[in-house]
Amino acid sequence: MSSVRVTLSTLSGRRRCHWVLPGSYTFEELRGFVKGKLRIPKQRQSFVVKDTVVNWNKKLDYYGENHIHVTLVVSRRTCSLCGQASNKLKACGSCMSTYYGGLDCQAQDWSAHRQTCCAP
Repeated sequence: MSSVRVTLSTLSGRRRCHWVLPGSYTFEELRGFVKGKLRIPKQRQSFVVKDTVVNWNKKLDYYGENHIHVTLVVSRRTCSLCGQASNKLKACGSCMSTYYGGLDCQAQDWSAHRQTCCAP
């Protein structure tokens, strides 16, 4: 099994990580890896390789290289109900992966969100 050295950096270049991963890993699996290591939710991640946004189903060895440079683009959080972007959004207290601008948005969205939330 071949391995691929992955250099991951953010757009700002401030955060830089290096990992050696199996070439059979998909970029979707890399998203999960980044979520575990850097604690960035998968839905906020986008990867760019060679000026192209990555298809999640592609394997790391798709580019035919043993070392790839991946730029991590982290999207801004938005309210799950109204779409408002803000740095002051609050996460759902149960799943911590859905964000709301306030209690009113959370209450209005609860009937839909409860289907996917891990809350009992």
